[in-house]
Amino acid sequence: MGKRPDEIYGKTDIENGWDPELVKGNPAKGIKGFEQDDLDALSGKTIHNPYDPANVCGDIRIFDTIKLPLKSDKGDIIGVFGIARDVTETKRLEQEKKRLVEIIDSSPNFVGFADAKDKRIQYVNKAGRQMCGIGSDEDITKLKIEDLHPAGANHKLSTEILPVAVRDKSWSGECAFKNIKDNKEIPVLMVVIPLMNPNGEIEILATISQDISKLKKEQYERLNLEKQLYQSQKMEAIGSLSGSIAHDMNNIFSAISAYTSLFLSEYLKNDPKKDYIQKVQDLGKKGADIVNQIRKFSKPKEIIFEPIDIKPVVEDILNLLQIRLRHIAATSVTVIPKQRLPIMGDATQISQMLLNLISNSCDAMEGKWGKLDITIDEVSFLQNALPLPELKPGRYLKLTIKDTGRGMTSEVKKRIFDTFFTTKEDNGTGLGLSIVKRVISSHNGAISVDSKLDKGTSFYIYFPVISNIPDRK
Repeated sequence: MGKRPDEIYGKTDIENGWDPELVKGNPAKGIKGFEQDDLDALSGKTIHNPYDPANVCGDIRIFDTIKLPLKSDKGDIIGVFGIARDVTETKRLEQEKKRLVEIIDSSPNFVGFADAKDKRIQYVNKAGRQMCGIGSDEDITKLKIEDLHPAGANHKLSTEILPVAVRDKSWSGECAFKNIKDNKEIPVLMVVIPLMNPNGEIEILATISQDISKLKKEQYERLNLEKQLYQSQKMEAIGSLSGSIAHDMNNIFSAISAYTSLFLSEYLKNDPKKDYIQKVQDLGKKGADIVNQIRKFSKPKEIIFEPIDIKPVVEDILNLLQIRLRHIAATSVTVIPKQRLPIMGDATQISQMLLNLISNSCDAMEGKWGKLDITIDEVSFLQNALPLPELKPGRYLKLTIKDTGRGMTSEVKKRIFDTFFTTKEDNGTGLGLSIVKRVISSHNGAISVDSKLDKGTSFYIYFPVISNIPDRK
């Protein structure tokens, strides 16, 4: 209080410089007042105020006060005995600690620390708990550092991160946490800092880690985009080259056809060996048909929506893939309705869609003899019986492509239409089925898939049927 004892004794609290409001009290502000505490103590109560602010000679101080009845030898209450301990600095440190915890807990990054000896977790902030699947009411001290990391990261922690952090007083770089609920791995940028006790011994291992899952995904997609750009440039070059080669090959097949026709008509009329020349001519025509299909497919075309019959498009793609299909599967095309089912679409895009789907079936059946069944049917849906949310009530062409290939797991099935998702490793681009879905959506259609591992896969494609179709030339 800045006074000598003789300056304090015999004076009231107000005379000693205490704020009158603190002495008398102010119920409107929730201030009980020293005098009421004294009366309570004189009635036999013990009063404890752990946070008692007071204006002492113009300086706001915080006191931890205790008041209790002062009794005579006979047990009579003769006064009030009070103890006031200045805890201003302690309270200030507590407030700073509270604010620091609030700041750390509101951080979007993982912030935590563990005991350096037994590696038990001592604290993890809110973002860290969410990242690792730890409930807000779970006892964090039951977990160790190794519980929050996948095996590879734990190996890196023990062999590189912690030794370097101890040696250099810090470590920073890429590592990974895991979600203890689903074991999902979370890549992070991590900083590890060892904290010393007064004896210079490492007592705490602290970390601040930023989730970089989104950044990793963006990097992966960017690399795939670059890869696909390179691939598309190659395909464009191959398309141009195949058009040129197809032109030259067509000239060769035309010559073969002309010469064999000449031999058959002029020189081999009655020769029993003419069947051999006939086979050469037939194969030449077949080769010319394949070349024409390649030229048609490789030639760029403006996207034009017009009424088309899908059956001839299916047959064109099967002819294009016939050499590959011949060695892996028996193929059938079944058209159930007797009448045509025209759809409004772009023939090139529909061809691309079919090529991707049937090529996938070929990949799935590679290495064993299988069966590829393609069915064209008509279905109608009412508002309350739509099989897929993208569809509207009405008539639809239903195209089913069914193979007896490897099939897929439910996890793979959920992601097959995601861009860049592939199970073919270096042989796949992850674009085929995403293009399929985009083409179907642009034609106001929908697609679903049914698959069982080691049993096969069925794709069901729906296109709205229109009323008429011109003759196919």
